[in-house]
Amino acid sequence: MNDRDPLDDIRKYAHAARHGGVSCDLDRCPCCEGRPLRFKRHGVRYRLFLVFAAEVIRRVWSYLTRWKCPLCRRTFTAYPDFALPFKRYVLPFILERCAAYVADRARTYREGANEEGSVICHEDAESGMVLCPSTLWRWVDRLGRFSLAMRRALGLIKQKDPSTDVFRALGRLRIREGKFRSEGRKIVLKHCGELVAVDQEYTRLFGVSIFPELATGSGFR
Repeated sequence: MNDRDPLDDIRKYAHAARHGGVSCDLDRCPCCEGRPLRFKRHGVRYRLFLVFAAEVIRRVWSYLTRWKCPLCRRTFTAYPDFALPFKRYVLPFILERCAAYVADRARTYREGANEEGSVICHEDAESGMVLCPSTLWRWVDRLGRFSLAMRRALGLIKQKDPSTDVFRALGRLRIREGKFRSEGRKIVLKHCGELVAVDQEYTRLFGVSIFPELATGSGFR
């Protein structure tokens, strides 16, 4: 979504989805791995998104398009570039906060959930709703589990640019010991940091993020 108004982008996507203006660009079904000639539109569903804009969390409603595979007859959701499954906060904000945490620019989850030392509140401040540190914990956990999408992205990156520095960057990635209490959590944090680095290199080479097409094609829905 870059430097454009994220609220405006989401509203425009909602209009396009509702009126059949969104296409499915996947070349394979994320459910059965088959390659049909095309996927059939299977309706839309309403979805609330949370966007960090003008120093507060704002709410905006949109639609997500559902598609049906003619081979396995199962349905799946095609996500726009601002969305993740089961997450209301938009993807660019999630990536930004997770990247800061694993790179140790934010030393704690509480620090990562703040903006310049202040709690990030929702637009209706009287509700008392804020961005919680536990939310950032769950985002890191979610991004740390996109292993298949990351492997596929790395393969495409290597084909596009055999001299890429991304593999050396991944080898240099370290997670500070104070950020984890178990080996399992350390692995999740490392994978999250790797995904952020891979997505940045993939975007540099292909002009698009691994989200949503590559990630959806790798089975996240």
